Amino acid sequence: MKHPMIFVLVLAFTAACGGHHYEKDNLLADAGLLLNDQLVSSFCKKDGSFCIKDRTTGKTLLRNCHIDLSQVNNHCDSLASFCTAKGLYGYYNIYTGAIVIPAEFRRVWPFSEGLAAVQKGHRIAFINSMGSFVTLYDFYYYGNPLYDFVFHDGHCAVADKDGHCGVIDRKGHWVIHPAYSNIETFPDYAICYQRNRLLQVDYEGNILNDALFDDLTDLTFSEEERVVDGDGNVRYVTRSVATGLFAYSVQEFCGLMDKDGHRITDPVYSGITAIARNRFRAVLQDDYSEVLINEKGEVLP
Repeated sequence: MKHPMIFVLVLAFTAACGGHHYEKDNLLADAGLLLNDQLVSSFCKKDGSFCIKDRTTGKTLLRNCHIDLSQVNNHCDSLASFCTAKGLYGYYNIYTGAIVIPAEFRRVWPFSEGLAAVQKGHRIAFINSMGSFVTLYDFYYYGNPLYDFVFHDGHCAVADKDGHCGVIDRKGHWVIHPAYSNIETFPDYAICYQRNRLLQVDYEGNILNDALFDDLTDLTFSEEERVVDGDGNVRYVTRSVATGLFAYSVQEFCGLMDKDGHRITDPVYSGITAIARNRFRAVLQDDYSEVLINEKGEVLP
């Protein structure tokens, strides 16, 4: 009697969809990507795709699509992305299971603050939850370091056609014009990278601080001190001697700074090491060649 029961259970939790066998699961619900008890999701182990069906009507709402279970959904936005077998992306409603924005994009980002970035070709645009375009494809995905096109506190970092990074508001207007090699946004300001400088800029474009750095290292060197004890025994003790100068870093390069925070050199070296109180080995950006500089940052012959 046990074997027929097992057979019936398998049939009850298995369905055919597009030629593949899908098994009922709670993966989408557990990930917060399906929030309706009337809807049931099924997963195909063969190709990793999902189907979503309305258990009341029996209608399949989404079929043979891949859904990233790790995508962020803050529950303030009701849409999650899916990918078709053709590699195109769209959005479905996590409460109804219905496709809201058809799959026509090369890449998409999560909805945040009512907007989502979508990509066609090398360009980025922003749409609202109805699929209407808030901006045109004026922003670029390649040729710059940006990858997280999500709004936070009404701002998003994007790049222009030349790869210069700036910040836009929810209407697509520049609040920090694209003039930087990289940008990180925070609630009240952005940290902007420009050549060898690290700047703090507010969302009216004002520079609040143009002398930021990523890290600071006390430059010391070692020297041996001759010590004679009470019995006349001589020994040598290695001690660390401070030069009074520091190596500050901006991104991957560093420069020389004095104790008052004044920059003696720009951050043009990949490393600086003290060898005496006023002598330093500075490694060039090829990570191999070295020069000797003094406490004024001058290259010595």
